[in-house]
Amino acid sequence: MKAPLLDMLVDPASGEPLTLEADALVSPSGARYEIRDGIARLADPAGSGQEDAFDTFSWKWTHLSPEQIDQRVAAQYAPVHASRHTPEEVQQWCARAGLDVDRLDVGDAAISVLARRPG
Repeated sequence: MKAPLLDMLVDPASGEPLTLEADALVSPSGARYEIRDGIARLADPAGSGQEDAFDTFSWKWTHLSPEQIDQRVAAQYAPVHASRHTPEEVQQWCARAGLDVDRLDVGDAAISVLARRPG
């Protein structure tokens, strides 16, 4: 846990400042928030039915490459929520909206565009 970050963190339940004690952040009223792998666990998944999701999410961010994460996200949403468009279509949309395209990046799972109004 980085010291500058500690100055910004507060107890999500009470708003009290947190102090670092061994492997946890502690509020003056005694609430404790575990720190695992350098990440403060300010949300308590207990009783929410999210214990497994919490742990697997943490594991994914520490063990998978960015490309593997992108592939999993794309596979999860592509069948229902994704539609494929060409870079030309995106450029046409921007032109119709009166935008100048500064950058257009085409990836396996998405097209990212940076466009601005002229002037």
